[in-house]
Amino acid sequence: MGFPSVNETGFLIPNNDIQCSPTLANNKSQCNNATWRNATWNDYRSIPNINVEDPVRKDTIVVPYGGYSIIRIWATNPGVWFMHCHIDRHMVEGMALMLNESFENIGDLPIGLQTCHNFKNQPSAPKSFFQASEENISEMSSATIGLIVTSVILFLALVILSLILLRTCRKLGEPGQSMNLPMSSISGRE
Repeated sequence: MGFPSVNETGFLIPNNDIQCSPTLANNKSQCNNATWRNATWNDYRSIPNINVEDPVRKDTIVVPYGGYSIIRIWATNPGVWFMHCHIDRHMVEGMALMLNESFENIGDLPIGLQTCHNFKNQPSAPKSFFQASEENISEMSSATIGLIVTSVILFLALVILSLILLRTCRKLGEPGQSMNLPMSSISGRE
């Protein structure tokens, strides 16, 4: 683990073992291309004081501000493992990564499973022919049933209104009935 140093006023000075960018100072870089400042450390056995014989076993590490931690994993449990900061804001801002321990042992995603996308808005995994057909059939059946029920209700309403109109017209057209109704029959007054 690399630790920061403290200046004479008590402020932390970030550790300089890691170079975040070949062209920018560490505090001006997002540290997306981190390398060892000392290139000989690319062979982990040459890092001073590294314990590769019996290192501490942990699943949580507190990394100090301006410091770093070197981790070693045993790749014996195939899967994709989530490493992240436990401060939510930090995790959302990118202090998280996925370790794919064994690409060759990871199976294909099930057809139709929704997947996350990159910023190019790639469509999700294509649906199989049978999934698409079943969904279309169920959508068509509900739409068809809805259309049939609505049509039957409208048809019955039209038939009822037609019968009422026909009865009224016949009643008014009978002999002795005047087609001109007196105002009293409309207003209810005599």
